[in-house]
Amino acid sequence: MRMSAVKSLIKNRCELVDELADHIDSILDQCLMKDVINKDDYENAKYDPGPRNRVRKLLDIIYNRGEDTAKEFEALQLQIKAGHLSINERKPWHDNGLGRTAWMQKQLKCWALCWSQPTASLSA
Repeated sequence: MRMSAVKSLIKNRCELVDELADHIDSILDQCLMKDVINKDDYENAKYDPGPRNRVRKLLDIIYNRGEDTAKEFEALQLQIKAGHLSINERKPWHDNGLGRTAWMQKQLKCWALCWSQPTASLSA
């Protein structure tokens, strides 16, 4: 007999937190697109501090929504593991399409520019 999806969430919670933390933002996006969670749930989880806390919040939301939602989340996980849905690692340079080196160079240039220009209060 197969374990219920909710019981599986409970049993595998620690492993899921470890497994999903690096990809939680993409997973939240997929959950919203696939109607596993609604916009309110998405925002509740998305803006929790820290990726591991966001995973825990998502798992709590899914647990509280019941067996059907847990099954949908399980199916989504299987699609991700099979490579049918792409997820991205959390990297600040990923969002703007830059490579890591280009992103760092841009950040350093901005920082240098900010510090090289005198402000009105300092130059007066």
